[in-house]
Amino acid sequence: MHPNEKTLASRTLNIPCAAAILAAALLAAACDRPLARAASAAETLPSPPPGSAPAAPAPKEAAPRAPAPAADPLSDAAITARVASGIRDDPALAGTDLTVNTSRGVVSLTGTVQSPEQVAEATARAQAPDGVVRLDTHVAVVPP
Repeated sequence: MHPNEKTLASRTLNIPCAAAILAAALLAAACDRPLARAASAAETLPSPPPGSAPAAPAPKEAAPRAPAPAADPLSDAAITARVASGIRDDPALAGTDLTVNTSRGVVSLTGTVQSPEQVAEATARAQAPDGVVRLDTHVAVVPP
């Protein structure tokens, strides 16, 4: 290897290192900057010339608003009604004895079914409605 090639190779390896050091220095310098504050309308408007009619008072700055509430999730009663309706109307779940309760979006499914396939179908029906956070299944398989 020629001596100049070795020097060139070592310089190439140091460029990423130098870039990282420069980026760190810029970030450190930016941390010491004070935060910029937006000027209010009263601060940016020029004052009226002397002897002119008094201007309307500057509008008051709006009080900070609370964030808008998210869309109301379904109530526990609505979730229970939808799950129970889905189970009751499903012909694959005929002959089951299931009870549905919901508390804070957690659906509890209890009772008996005739096959493991019915457990799977009831579980799918219980998880389907919007607002279901979790499903607790306490279903026993009792063959006919």
